[in-house]
Amino acid sequence: MDDADSPLQTLALVEFRVGDCRLAVEASSVVSLLEGPSHASHSSVSRLLGLPETSEVARRVLVILAGGKQRSVQVDGPVELRDVPVNSIYPLPELILSRMAINGARALVLMETVAIVVVDLSRLLVAAHSVGATQSGE
Repeated sequence: MDDADSPLQTLALVEFRVGDCRLAVEASSVVSLLEGPSHASHSSVSRLLGLPETSEVARRVLVILAGGKQRSVQVDGPVELRDVPVNSIYPLPELILSRMAINGARALVLMETVAIVVVDLSRLLVAAHSVGATQSGE
């Protein structure tokens, strides 16, 4: 059995924060990480996820592949790439999803004393840009 036939053991995630919340996206959707001053052209991850804006000064910009286009989103630092064992990733039941305050939540990672919510930023960015295009008449 070669590596292509072996079951998936880990999933690469890019972890970031919004205030005290630890969040992550699948690394395969991240094109790059930018540091430096933020611009109004970058989407706010807090706004996309339906969370309160933070006054975090350690802002980073993730460039995400969403809908075939590269879209940028501001996140709070630190930003970290981590390989997560697949047996520590749990899908969120429909009951929890319907009551969760975080838009785009897909799964929960539980490792030792760490809980990380995996979100689908690609889908949220496509939806946000579709709404923006509709409202601006594009």
